[in-house]
Amino acid sequence: MRGRAVEGPAWFKRAIACAPARDMLDRDGGKIEMLSWGETGRPGLLFMHGNIATADIWRIIAPFFRETHRAVAFSWPGLGRSAWRPRYSTSELAADAVAVAHASGLLDGPSKPVFVAHSAGAGPALAAAHQLGPALGGLILADGRVRPPAPGQPFPTRPHRIYATLENALAHFRFAPAQPCTNLFIADLIARAAIMKVDGGWTWRFDPRLYRNFPNGDAWDLLPGVACPLALIDAEHSTVTGGEDRAARLERLPAGSVRVVIPETHHHLMVDQPIAFVSVLRSIMDQWKADFSGVESPRYTERR
Repeated sequence: MRGRAVEGPAWFKRAIACAPARDMLDRDGGKIEMLSWGETGRPGLLFMHGNIATADIWRIIAPFFRETHRAVAFSWPGLGRSAWRPRYSTSELAADAVAVAHASGLLDGPSKPVFVAHSAGAGPALAAAHQLGPALGGLILADGRVRPPAPGQPFPTRPHRIYATLENALAHFRFAPAQPCTNLFIADLIARAAIMKVDGGWTWRFDPRLYRNFPNGDAWDLLPGVACPLALIDAEHSTVTGGEDRAARLERLPAGSVRVVIPETHHHLMVDQPIAFVSVLRSIMDQWKADFSGVESPRYTERR
């Protein structure tokens, strides 16, 4: 990636041309960045990003729902253009998600809203589902980071490096965890949203202290008690949802949960196969619209 934006295909240009309304929500003395598409009064759809990302990652996905939904994405505190805080916790971030849903009118639509969370957004999203209870229409975890509690290494808190030029900053952008990426036009969009101009050059938009005091294993503990419909969209080659914890995670799913695996994807599955990701989201939400009352649900349904 260089200074000039990478040109993408027609579908990408159409999605990016649907510029979101950008707002800042006052929350606990700080601001939360919100992006929205579609009219209020439609079914609500809230997108939550993952580790060290920003709300702009959903600009390639949310516009596909603008004609049918009120779609909203936001940047977690400490990320994107949202304010930094002295401390962060799963419960506080969950309350932020609920506050965004209220402020953007997602809870005032004709049906209960659906939340979509990627990666580390799974923990706060699950906590928000517990806070909202029956008011939430469904929760979709996109390669959600749901792992059992385990001692971990402290998150590094070294100051951000300042790059002399935008080109140099873009050249240092990497996905975490590392993965191949053939859709460089999407990586370029995400990288530009993650960088800001400062005195002396360019640097990253996230608080390096964000995960220093983060609880470990919250998502694992919260998973079995979700009361709303739950779906997992996993990446075929993920290093996050794969491995030895996969079977145990599936055993913890509430009855009636759905799991879909998108082929030829790594952890950032909406970057690898965005159109397939949109189709799976639509399919899951259409399935939830159907009436399955009186039918005994299996522990989970898997589709590939």
